[in-house]
Amino acid sequence: MTSFLFEFIIVFVLIFVQSYFGVGLLVFGTPTFLILDYSFSQTLSILLPISCMVSFLQILNSQKTDNKNFFLNFIKFSIPGLIIFLPVSVFFYEQIKIKFLIGIIMILIPVLNLIQRFESNITLFAKRYYKIFLILIGCIHGSTNLGGGLISIFSSINYPKNKNEIRKAIAISYLCFGLIQLFIIILLKKFYFNIEYLLCCLLVPFIFFISNKFFQKTKIENFRKNLNYLIMIYGVIIILNFLIKI
Repeated sequence: MTSFLFEFIIVFVLIFVQSYFGVGLLVFGTPTFLILDYSFSQTLSILLPISCMVSFLQILNSQKTDNKNFFLNFIKFSIPGLIIFLPVSVFFYEQIKIKFLIGIIMILIPVLNLIQRFESNITLFAKRYYKIFLILIGCIHGSTNLGGGLISIFSSINYPKNKNEIRKAIAISYLCFGLIQLFIIILLKKFYFNIEYLLCCLLVPFIFFISNKFFQKTKIENFRKNLNYLIMIYGVIIILNFLIKI
């Protein structure tokens, strides 16, 4: 009971973070539950239904914008990598040292974003070679569940001056990925049904309403910087945890 209460509090906080930033449940929840000795497929089973619920509410609550081209490109180039790499990680997550890989990605992406010269190069690469960038998002998300950092970059490039459109684009991407991931792990018979965590979905509308009040007051510059700092710090924690257990 104590263990579930602790994990429930974690999920509660992460729902708030994802409702605010557009990412959070998967970026922070995935390494957290792996640290707690859940398998990769168990972690996905807990987090994906809740993440899909948050993303769905964000889309419903967003202003009407033309996301057709964004969505079509995302589907066309990101989904194949997700479909290929997700089964590999589900069956071989221990052999490929997924915790270490997750930590490295969580440190690398925000560091590059926060260094202006690298951020400009990443933005230029994503604009010029957006197909390759989208393929990379699918591969990383399929193998680690951490495509959120790159999704936020791609969304920021497409909607550079509107935090509402950025969050909506992230939500569309996450909902698409989440539904496909759920379908794959169910198909692979690796979905772990847990009524207690599924009931957490009932909390999502309430938490979303609260976090959205904070979101509307946030400046776009602070929104992006705070997200990068948060991801980077957590990446360091994951790496240290991995090294201690070697």
